[in-house]
Amino acid sequence: MHSLTSDAARHTIIDRREGHYLSFPDLWRTPDGELLCAYREADEHVPNRRRLLLSRSMDGGASWTPPQQLHPTQGHCPRFSQPRAKELILIDDAARLLYRSHDQGRTWTEGKHAGMPYGIPDRVMALPDGSWLSTAHRHEGEHNPIAGQKPATQGVFRSQDHGANWEKIATLGGDPNLVLCEASMTRLPDGRILALLRENSQVFEPMYFTFSSDDGRTWSAPEASMLIGHRPTLGLTRDKRLLVTYRNRGPAGGTVAWLGDIADLEGFAVHSSVQHGPEPELTTEGLLLKTSDHSRPIYALYPLTNPIQARATLEARVKATGAGGLMRLGIAWQITETAMSPLLPPEEHEGAEDVPRDLSIPLPHDQFNTIRLEYNRGCLEVLVNDEQRATLNLPAAHVRRRMILVGANPSGEGTSKWQQIRQMNIEPDTQKTYVWDWESALGQPDARVREQVLELAADPRAAWCDYGYSGWAETENNSFVCAYHHGGGDTPGYEPGKTSFVRATRFGGSDFER
Repeated sequence: MHSLTSDAARHTIIDRREGHYLSFPDLWRTPDGELLCAYREADEHVPNRRRLLLSRSMDGGASWTPPQQLHPTQGHCPRFSQPRAKELILIDDAARLLYRSHDQGRTWTEGKHAGMPYGIPDRVMALPDGSWLSTAHRHEGEHNPIAGQKPATQGVFRSQDHGANWEKIATLGGDPNLVLCEASMTRLPDGRILALLRENSQVFEPMYFTFSSDDGRTWSAPEASMLIGHRPTLGLTRDKRLLVTYRNRGPAGGTVAWLGDIADLEGFAVHSSVQHGPEPELTTEGLLLKTSDHSRPIYALYPLTNPIQARATLEARVKATGAGGLMRLGIAWQITETAMSPLLPPEEHEGAEDVPRDLSIPLPHDQFNTIRLEYNRGCLEVLVNDEQRATLNLPAAHVRRRMILVGANPSGEGTSKWQQIRQMNIEPDTQKTYVWDWESALGQPDARVREQVLELAADPRAAWCDYGYSGWAETENNSFVCAYHHGGGDTPGYEPGKTSFVRATRFGGSDFER
């Protein structure tokens, strides 16, 4: 993955002030080329106080004005739109406010909107009949242990009076175990509307996408995209390609961008924690992963969606030194030179109470071993070189059953070499089967992400809530500015959930081609 993290000339601070948690920006380019950035000022991520602010740039994002206050006590996740000529609007879920400007954002009038009692609204889209369309979500219903939280309802709303009143006309999603939320929509050249949604189970589910061919009244079944992240901001570039900026959650932290077509977006892609810098070495014996203070490569594979019904296989041909390897299906397994054993940090104890803490499965040392984990509706079998070594019965109705990983042991020291990895998920609920076959001769396991995703700013040491909500604008053909909040987890004084500032990064289409 190409990264702009260290390219200081690309980055500009929009607002950074001690004692303030500055976050959740959106960006808009006016017809005369001025950039507007609206964002929230608060004391921390879950705020006791907040304001809605606006900053401007007259030089393409290189410098920004001191902030202007739009609201003294409200502000959350604002979104700019221009659904009709000569009227720029800014919609915000805090207090259900809708701001309007008729002079390209220099002055604003404040009003209320009704009928959309959901959070984090998307940009507003004008429909051919003159009505407006948006989408927002809320969590409601009973806690679902498979998702680890309450379900999310992503509603689609239409207004026929220019945003004053809204009615719900559809719901995106449908699978109760997928927490689909924070949707972003855009109109495609063929007339369809595309929506891209965050999945919030925190098990490396990808973002999902869905289409409407009737202006938002009905939607296709959600499909997995190649992107893992939160709060996508989706739109069409001037040359009719899709651009998405979003919080990277797969599994490295930071703000990233993806540029491409629908065909490029389709289908899950393996993500790794190594986003920039040297790639793990491909040796004649396989992919070499080393644990160090700076790098413990982990690869996030396609998770299970319903572990109560699903069946899955994870097989790897691997050799470790020290305690250098990790495989996860059902639970995590530490792989050493001579044995494999459950890896159960405190956060893994719930749902794994019956796993013997002293379980150790011998491995023939100084050779590659084929380790196969077979999961079947909560029953996990462990096979080494085609010999069954252990059977565990796990509570299937638990969100931790879903995650599937391979890579370096996050709590051990050593190395691991990987020659082959094979995964197969069978989901009876959806009648879908997913297969991934990899061998070291094919190159890096996460090659697709490395080739197609651009890292704007890494933030791996920050809490994930402190970075990655974004907005973007195209300033010239194939030249873009993205505004986003950034924790700066590697800087002195950083406090999780209490430190964040708003910055801008300039990038272009050519950055994706490196």
